Amino acid sequence: MKEKVLVVPRNKLFPEKSFQGFSKENSNQTFSTLETHSFFISRETAEKSPEYKQVIPYLMVKHQDKIFTVTRLSAQGESRLHEKVSIGLGGHVNPKDAAHSEKPWESALKRELQEEVLIQGTWEAKWIGFLNDDDTSVGKVHFGVVYKIESLTGKVGILETHKMKGDFLSLSETEVLFDKMESWSQFLFSAWCRQNFSSAGLKK
Repeated sequence: MKEKVLVVPRNKLFPEKSFQGFSKENSNQTFSTLETHSFFISRETAEKSPEYKQVIPYLMVKHQDKIFTVTRLSAQGESRLHEKVSIGLGGHVNPKDAAHSEKPWESALKRELQEEVLIQGTWEAKWIGFLNDDDTSVGKVHFGVVYKIESLTGKVGILETHKMKGDFLSLSETEVLFDKMESWSQFLFSAWCRQNFSSAGLKK
């Protein structure tokens, strides 16, 4: 069976001009649009149709003043992201995520965490913004809903080690990898991490 993914029409998501990069603006309107106008189509169709935006929960995992940074290996499915560095974990929203939730991207968030990483102990998730990139082939057909995941223990490991490798890095250590980052991670790092991290830790 072909995979189906959650999409929203571009003209509904951006009735006027789309933004480029990271944004926290118009959150109520954006979430209302996602809840009202999103639906499922085949992933094969979605990947070739820029008139739709695939809704992607994008999860940045942090512990105190460190960011969980991953490198996507060649075994991962999306060839356009091979060897790219990321400070976010993300995945498509599937019909099973919508079974018991009006916000299926939040169900997908929890599923993605369980599939990709093991976070020992308690963790908290908080929405921090949206991501959009219309300058790349990947970005043109995706829209990110960004959450900050706070690991209280700092014990986080990659489950699919053949697809990714990862570890907690300081802001300065992550900065060194900036040029290797996928565009969404560059946007998130520039617009959020640089403003919210300091040598003393994360600003409250």
